[in-house]
Amino acid sequence: MATTDLRADLICSVCQGIYLDPVTLPCGHSFCLLCIEGTWNWQRRKKEFNSCPECRETYKTCPELRRNVTLRKIVEHYKYIKPNQNPVEIFCTYCATLVPAAKSCLPCEASLCVKHMKDHKKSAEHVFTKPTEYFGYRKCSVHKQTLEFYCPQEGACICAACCNTEKHNGHKEEKINIISIKKLVEIKCILKELLPEEVKATDRLQSRQKFEEKVTTETEKVTELFIETKRELEALEEKIKAEIAKLRVGLSNPTSSTTESLQIKRDTLSQKISQIEELCGMKDPLTLLHQWELHKDIFYCFLSDLQKDNEEVHGECEVSHLNGSSDLVSLMVAFLTNIKIVFRQTNECFQMREIYNGNGPADGEDVVSQAVVANFTGIVSSVKKAIHVQKVTDMVLDRNTAGFNVGVSQDGKTASRYGTDQGYLQTPERFKVPQVLSIMSFASGQHYWEVEGSESASWRVGVAYPSIERDKNDSLIGDNRKSWGLCRGHNVYSVKHASKVSVLSHVPSCGRIRISLDYEAGCLSFYELSEPIRHLHTFSATFTEPLHVAFCVSEWKMLGENAWVRIIH
Repeated sequence: MATTDLRADLICSVCQGIYLDPVTLPCGHSFCLLCIEGTWNWQRRKKEFNSCPECRETYKTCPELRRNVTLRKIVEHYKYIKPNQNPVEIFCTYCATLVPAAKSCLPCEASLCVKHMKDHKKSAEHVFTKPTEYFGYRKCSVHKQTLEFYCPQEGACICAACCNTEKHNGHKEEKINIISIKKLVEIKCILKELLPEEVKATDRLQSRQKFEEKVTTETEKVTELFIETKRELEALEEKIKAEIAKLRVGLSNPTSSTTESLQIKRDTLSQKISQIEELCGMKDPLTLLHQWELHKDIFYCFLSDLQKDNEEVHGECEVSHLNGSSDLVSLMVAFLTNIKIVFRQTNECFQMREIYNGNGPADGEDVVSQAVVANFTGIVSSVKKAIHVQKVTDMVLDRNTAGFNVGVSQDGKTASRYGTDQGYLQTPERFKVPQVLSIMSFASGQHYWEVEGSESASWRVGVAYPSIERDKNDSLIGDNRKSWGLCRGHNVYSVKHASKVSVLSHVPSCGRIRISLDYEAGCLSFYELSEPIRHLHTFSATFTEPLHVAFCVSEWKMLGENAWVRIIH
């Protein structure tokens, strides 16, 4: 019973539950923090002074809500000891013997067994709840009478005696059972508004969780990439060192012998030149002819040997094969230097963060974040300046160039092969073969775009000049000198230009292709977007006209998948 009596003193008169974060008003009454704040907010909306829900004391200025630490400890102690105690059994109020109660009637403040509940169920005024011994919260703390009315002006339940007091003079009180129905409707409306918000909150939470999972996955990928890159750099470093060592060993002795041989040949050549100059200086024709006949075979033989020696010496002294290794080493040094700069700048940013965390300004984190962003933005900018590759995002196909049996999707991104004429008007730009060009063309710069083609049917992708023939058999991509293309058919890749075909060794593993164009450099590259990305082929040419993207959907099947190609980026 002691625990039950204690529980009665720990009940908040607003929510009728155990105190949660209790606070005490100047009048001495305590409430849950959320309960009193909610009550006072409601009173403010009605433009009323804040008051105590228990004693009705009014506060013209909002008093400070101080947490009742002692009461909070008592509540925590009660919650701790309550589960360890046997539950208090409640018995029927009207039975002479100890018969367990099934329900408690709140208006009657009595606990009832099943037998005595029958009479109470006949009237709707009886409200049942779980068996309880505490009914104090249903009585007025001032008059000790049952709370039967609700005062909207005060926002509190009151008894009949309270209605006759001066404080409630002129107030429009309502019966609790009537106002509860109105409040229930209001609560249901609020619930109706909150349920969609709960769904939205759940969706946001799921999106957040997916994002966190994605971040975790990407972090793991980046970590693996750094480890793999480090391993590959170390292997590459060893290969470069070994290659340079081989070159040094292989060229040391031959270079010395070549130098010595050159010196001997130079001396011999000087002697022959002196002899020839001596002949040129002879004024006696007879002597000149005699000496010439005597030495001409020697001179011609020496000249022939000299030409051969020049070719051999040129080959022995040629060091251009070192240029590749030299360029590779220079590239490595520049690359590692850039990485070193990035590491240094990043470390400086973290040092700034440590300084600001110690005793810096409040916006120190912003300063560091801006420095980090500026640092890596500069790096990205430098890379972009070095690469100049532009992603094509607004590419669409030109229906006026589509062959009569080629369908172009409404968004202009997909070309499909059909077995019937699509009813196009005849125009000079239209192909008679199953092919289509893009509206956009490229006359400069570096660009890339991505396409996807059917897995089973044959197709071609590439670029073409606007002057490509439209009505000839060799108008297909790669069958002429004005187009370059990658072909896929029968699970085989091939590349084609000017009717010359090269079959590629790589077996197709997906239908997605990236096409990269460097107009000034004359490079057209194809990559399969598999895992990992694979380089298929690069054309080298000197482009003289603007280049249009070209699709050829060359295969139509009575049964099965027809050829199609679409722009995905």
